[in-house]
Amino acid sequence: KSGSNWYVYCENNPLKFVDPSGLVAGEKFRTLQELSNDWGWNYFPTSEYIMMEQASAIYKGYDEKGVYYSYTEAIVGGPHKTDLDEAEAMIPYGDGVTYVGAIHSHPQGGNISDNDINYADNNDKFIIAVYFQPDDKGWGNVIARTYSAGGAPGPLVSNMPMPNPWLSEERKAYLRSLSRYRNVWEKHETPDCRKETSTCDPDAIWKPDR
Repeated sequence: KSGSNWYVYCENNPLKFVDPSGLVAGEKFRTLQELSNDWGWNYFPTSEYIMMEQASAIYKGYDEKGVYYSYTEAIVGGPHKTDLDEAEAMIPYGDGVTYVGAIHSHPQGGNISDNDINYADNNDKFIIAVYFQPDDKGWGNVIARTYSAGGAPGPLVSNMPMPNPWLSEERKAYLRSLSRYRNVWEKHETPDCRKETSTCDPDAIWKPDR
């Protein structure tokens, strides 16, 4: 991130802002609200397009300004779940760095799930779900919800809209060119989805060019 050109990682084109090398991860935030907005901007559009969950571990550290929060590079999971242990393994542990929670996308929609709650309770962490919430006008917003272990108040303001970072056709084409995303196009099969959740359209055939 240092230096004069912050867009090297996206070939000098911020429209391709999909962070293929993980250079967005590791930025420091003073609040979890700022962190969740940044993560949602960087990763939710990709997740919504490929219809696969993505997840990052959130860690806390200390610097000359005090407490900061940061997140790891997002991993790509399946249509309805991600391996949060895999995300945790990417934390750059060092002096004072601790694992405090996880943030992940729900591209199929939906609030905090039972699996999210169980993970937070069993690991004494908080968990953040980022998803699209439609409104009664046919539009909607990307929002983040949080759950803390034991049902304690979460660290985020409920229903606070994020900037809606919809993908351009150029960004979609760029995603299809990346091997890390190209190899998940065919994972999202409707029959398998029907077994797990009712949020998938049983008559739909998912395509990455939708």
